[in-house]
Amino acid sequence: MSMFRRIGRRAAPPGSQRRKWVFGTTLLVVLSSMTYFAMGAGAVVTNSPSSFESGDGNMVLNTSGNTDWNCFQGVTGFQATANYGGSFTKSDCAVTTGASQTWADGGINNVGTNEFQFKSGTKFDDPCVTVNSGNNPPKDEWTNIAEYTEASSTNDLYFYGASIRGSVNGDSSGNVYFSQKSTGCHTPGDVLLAFEFVNGGGTPSLHALEWLPSGSSEPCYLGSDSPPCWGNNQAISGTYFEGNVNTAQINAGDNAINGQTLPANAFAEFGINLTQAIKAAGGGSLPCFANQTWVSRSSGSSFSSNPEDVEVVNRPTCGTITIIKHTLNGAGTRSGINQQFSYSTTGGLTPSSFALNDAGGATGDVTCTANSTTTSPCNTQVFSNVPGGSYTVTEGAEPATFAPGTTPLSCTAAGNGTSATPSGETASITLGISGNVVCTYVNQQQLGAIRINKTSSKAAATPLSGAQFYVCTNSSPTSANCTAPTPVGSTTALTEPQTTDANGTVCVANLPLGNYYVFEGTAPSGYAIDDSTVHTANVNANGDCSSSTSASVTLPFTDTPLTDITATATSEATGGTKSTVTCVDGSNANVGNSPQGPLAAPSVSAKGLKPGTYTCTIVVDP
Repeated sequence: MSMFRRIGRRAAPPGSQRRKWVFGTTLLVVLSSMTYFAMGAGAVVTNSPSSFESGDGNMVLNTSGNTDWNCFQGVTGFQATANYGGSFTKSDCAVTTGASQTWADGGINNVGTNEFQFKSGTKFDDPCVTVNSGNNPPKDEWTNIAEYTEASSTNDLYFYGASIRGSVNGDSSGNVYFSQKSTGCHTPGDVLLAFEFVNGGGTPSLHALEWLPSGSSEPCYLGSDSPPCWGNNQAISGTYFEGNVNTAQINAGDNAINGQTLPANAFAEFGINLTQAIKAAGGGSLPCFANQTWVSRSSGSSFSSNPEDVEVVNRPTCGTITIIKHTLNGAGTRSGINQQFSYSTTGGLTPSSFALNDAGGATGDVTCTANSTTTSPCNTQVFSNVPGGSYTVTEGAEPATFAPGTTPLSCTAAGNGTSATPSGETASITLGISGNVVCTYVNQQQLGAIRINKTSSKAAATPLSGAQFYVCTNSSPTSANCTAPTPVGSTTALTEPQTTDANGTVCVANLPLGNYYVFEGTAPSGYAIDDSTVHTANVNANGDCSSSTSASVTLPFTDTPLTDITATATSEATGGTKSTVTCVDGSNANVGNSPQGPLAAPSVSAKGLKPGTYTCTIVVDP
């Protein structure tokens, strides 16, 4: 049964401490009885993306177009001068950036001070290990370690390591431990590479083990242990790794790591396609590693040998995916709107679903610490320590009052083999090792406004104040049963009716998109309603009441001015005459209190007459 089938796919955020530091998982030594494979003296790990010369035991560039440690001179802690060997120059290197160097205990001149090691009595197979200060033997002290990681186009992880020790007497061995977590104890699936300098140095050997989970049916390496424990060594084909030590002196000018002249067996290096090595050893996916920890060992390859110098390198092999939510108001401004949006993912991201709320967006992005947008709104979800692979993130259906922004989804990608393609509401992400993707979703709030303009029907179109209108959500409203809408941001419905102001307008804003039903209920004094029918206002676009043209829908209404007429006849002589007064409109229909008489003083009064032709006939004592 494969030891590597349980290699995990997740890791906690990177981070470590040097003093009183508890390992995320203990580093493993290797038993002398283990089967191991000597690393060859070849020049380049098979299919190395940078053609790294990790098997020749020197730092100089031997072949133009390849990479070696001197290619990194002058960057990230490396020496500023080196001759690269022969006639090669830095321009001959395939890669000149990206490596990191860790200076153990302050450099070669300070060996024996500020040293860190496993706490006395700690065993390699303890579930958790404490590190404290100590005094490492010179032969087990690293003065410098350097490492470089890269990914192929297929997301294979390549790891190259180099170390320098101040004393080369006797046997000394070391480990590079790949931890899925930065803190805590062993995590099932953590990987340990162990290399050996035995018999005074020479070409090292490389082998690997894995931490088995509790309840595993696979045997522990130590028969006295029970899971969780370190499992048996896995055979790794030499196809995927190489390494060597310097068999001759390295001159100071050829040493970009610390600029010192090094005797034989002081410098060691190796390179490995860790992804394919793990698969070839028994299958399984490569975990996402938060950091690497280097530990030297005494007494060669004995499992009971004491761990000595400890150096932690925070160089994640993991990537990150960041999802950001921005919401805009109707005017296109990010002003902080309290609205939750839902998201779902594929590919194994955790959480597989989440929600974002840009309520605090007016003051900047807020990273979620928990999947809660009710008590503490956040608009940024960060997926840390994500293994290389394919993922999607999809935004759910927009809330009723929102629509996609002008650019609804945009993504940026950084890192080898990393890309992100927006399509509608879905971001399709290919994450390379140590890649980084940031995708931003934008929605614009869709709130409308209805503006009613009331004017006189006469040619001057005088604005009319005091007209009363009803804005309703029910399609057959009356003044008695109108269901008034509740504007977004308010807790109560509108108070009907709405009355026009001195400019003859009334405007209702912050309306969710949809149909509304408007009619005039009461005309201003001295005017008559021209149109009392119900009008449908289809609010289907953003709008507000900020200007005369900013509303989503504008409804014009006119009212007609009214006229009062009076016709009277009065006898001058008491009891002298009697008259009859009759007033009719253009259709010969009586108006007002017409007719009146015959009387001594008849009077017809007609009020509220619309413009037209009216005829009053007075017959005096015929």
